[in-house]
Amino acid sequence: MPKIFCFSEFARVPSVLRVSGTKENPRRRFWGCVYYEVQEQCDFFCWADKEQQGEDPDKAKLRKKVQALKSEVRACERRLKIAVFVGLLGWIGLYCLWLQNYGGRTHHQWLL
Repeated sequence: MPKIFCFSEFARVPSVLRVSGTKENPRRRFWGCVYYEVQEQCDFFCWADKEQQGEDPDKAKLRKKVQALKSEVRACERRLKIAVFVGLLGWIGLYCLWLQNYGGRTHHQWLL
């Protein structure tokens, strides 16, 4: 991550990566001075995402939504694979129990 500095009270101060909580820019990351909104002397502010570089805001929001949906699909696929694996283990275990109890019997022994 690049280091971005601001000049607070004539000193070079590294900025801090923060997350916006406003309605207009929810969860949007920005760089702010360590003293941003704490002391009135420094109002350094700089967007950290691609929107800052001239990308259409609607396009950026859609890109973020697509990324979120893709990660949600990956998580669902992972849970499905786990569920299938556990299900197969259950069926294999059930089959082993069946073989243990009934596997060696002949046809006549089944009727008794």
